[in-house]
Amino acid sequence: MERKNAMKTKMLMSILLSFLVTSLVAAEIPANDKAKENAQAPENSPVIDDDWELTRLPHYVLSDVPDLKALLGVRHEFHEFPGLFSTDLTPEQVEYLDGLGIDTVPVQLYQISAKPVCGDGIAQKSEQCGEPGLPNCPEGYVCENCKCVEETAPPEPPAERSCYPRMRWPRNVREVNGGSGGTGVTVAVLDTGVYKNHLDLKANVGYCKDATKRGIRDGCTDSVGHGTHVSGTILANGGDDGQGILGVAPEATLMAIKVCGNRGCWGDDIAEAIYYAADNGANIISMSLGGDSPDLLVEAAIGYAVSNGVLLVASAGNDGPALGSIDYPATHAEVIAVGATGFCSVPDWSSRGINDGDYVIEEKEVEFGAPGLDIESTYIDGCYVLMDGTSMAAPHVSGLAAILWQGSAEATRSYLQSTAVDFSPDGDDPATGFGQPIAAAPGLTVLNPNGEESWHLGGSYAIEWISKGGSGTVDIYLLKGGILHSQLADDIITNVGVFLWDIPMDLLLLGSDYRIRIDDGINTDESDAVFSIVEPSSTFDIAYDRTNASMWFGGDDRYAPPGRNVGVGQSFLFNEDASLRTFGFRFGREFDYHENPDGTGHAVDLILHIRSEDGNIIAERETNVPATFSGGWVLFDINLTFQAGTTYIFTCYLKDGSTNMLSTGVRGWAGCLDLIPNSVGYGGGNDSDRIDQWSDWNTHPWDFNIRLQGEWID
Repeated sequence: MERKNAMKTKMLMSILLSFLVTSLVAAEIPANDKAKENAQAPENSPVIDDDWELTRLPHYVLSDVPDLKALLGVRHEFHEFPGLFSTDLTPEQVEYLDGLGIDTVPVQLYQISAKPVCGDGIAQKSEQCGEPGLPNCPEGYVCENCKCVEETAPPEPPAERSCYPRMRWPRNVREVNGGSGGTGVTVAVLDTGVYKNHLDLKANVGYCKDATKRGIRDGCTDSVGHGTHVSGTILANGGDDGQGILGVAPEATLMAIKVCGNRGCWGDDIAEAIYYAADNGANIISMSLGGDSPDLLVEAAIGYAVSNGVLLVASAGNDGPALGSIDYPATHAEVIAVGATGFCSVPDWSSRGINDGDYVIEEKEVEFGAPGLDIESTYIDGCYVLMDGTSMAAPHVSGLAAILWQGSAEATRSYLQSTAVDFSPDGDDPATGFGQPIAAAPGLTVLNPNGEESWHLGGSYAIEWISKGGSGTVDIYLLKGGILHSQLADDIITNVGVFLWDIPMDLLLLGSDYRIRIDDGINTDESDAVFSIVEPSSTFDIAYDRTNASMWFGGDDRYAPPGRNVGVGQSFLFNEDASLRTFGFRFGREFDYHENPDGTGHAVDLILHIRSEDGNIIAERETNVPATFSGGWVLFDINLTFQAGTTYIFTCYLKDGSTNMLSTGVRGWAGCLDLIPNSVGYGGGNDSDRIDQWSDWNTHPWDFNIRLQGEWID
């Protein structure tokens, strides 16, 4: 009897509710003139015209009454929550529903995490758009170059390539897999959509969906370019002609889901997309977006995805450098939060977490840092563009997760953590967490020398390695014929990753059967193949012309001079006694930007060693290259007398040490130089590569010239 009465009551309430809802919608009252006049646009709310008239805003409605859904319209329904749907409501409708005892919850609004380029603050009369705090464009318009313009159809697929990237690999993305990787892994990119006909993307687009309308629909048109750029960083494949740009995982499959439309990135669209991705085989979900607060359904969707074995990655945000400035959903402990790194440091604008240094990721903690400055990638015009932001950092980690996929989200996340290298500062820090993950397995690998090199007596060379999971320091040994010859170094800090070996002239026998062995206390590795130690490099017979105290030598049109350094191991035979004032080498153009952790330029120190034939150092000279240096001679004061008939060996390299490389004390492994050595010296090549690690600079091939200035001894 009680059960029948309860059913009757529920039926009557449903009929009454349907009647009231019908009245509500039929008699919908827009804001009157006075209400408009006093209205204030809520923070991050979309605007539909210049008078700041408030549009309907997305809300979650806690009801399963079919008539209510039919009358209000449904944006999204969620299979995990049958008594809830999302729809657009005016303030009056929210008030009426509240009077009916129906709860509503505002849907959270999020923004893409590209670094602002259009300015800050509210722009009057829609003169600007495209950034948090700026009005969104009305329906039918898109934001281009910070202004709203009429939306047009996406460009037709190009018949052939009309533009080329500046670099085939995006900034700081190494050829970790030789242009391959990610096969069988699906990466869902929740963003502004994608230009699926881009020559470098179209072969990898497996899904193209839109969650910004009602439900999930076909189509993923990108009218902003952000999603296309992010997708390219993850999995661009260079195109059929191999002339385009490559992402981190060029063989992965793209599941592009548009969640950011003209009105922003709403939480219900994001939640719907996460559910869709989890239900349709995505291994990784990449979200370069964020906001201030958690969303009711996004929280639930994240839990659903995690329970279904999906790895989630999100950008930390561009609200730094204050601690705790990290955005949601990156704040979620089950989501990998990625901050941005520059060429040598963390940009101020990259959001920080509240990491406590315990290497346990909790809420509001950054997990990794990844490249987010001057990132080149695919764009909606079929070409390429540079962008900044943590939006650009997150896809680096998503792509890396794809090529290092370990069969499950949990195992892959742990694997990424195990490969991460401290960026700056050390430890589990609020800016980069575990550090910058790399495509290297836990263990020890000798990188250089790795076989077939010829190293000259008297030269200086970089022994390089990657060690993960060792004791924190390494010992370095030289083997000859497979037998231990000598120990070259001990207790070198593992993360430095490089040791400069000055090969003495009198210690070794010449031969082609040398290897390097490195021991990190747990693992041991050797060079994959043997390398050679040979005679000193070319000896120059110096004959001075008394009428010209400057002399050029070296610079023999070789693009790659032997060895590691500029002028490495160059031997000079003096046929007359001479007192030399200076020694120098010349850069044809820039050597012009040295970035330290505070983002400003600083100088760098260079060292010159002068050795006798037996390898003993006769003199060491140091010179300083100012931060403003933009090409020309780098000179060392020598003021030494050289004897006729004697050979002297000159080597030049960056000031080096276990903890310091740059004069400002930046850690050696993290210190880097933004060098563009175009047309160095005369003849030979033209090299415009950006060199990000000091060890790369040490091993970089150059054309070179050397000048001696001397004063005769009569």
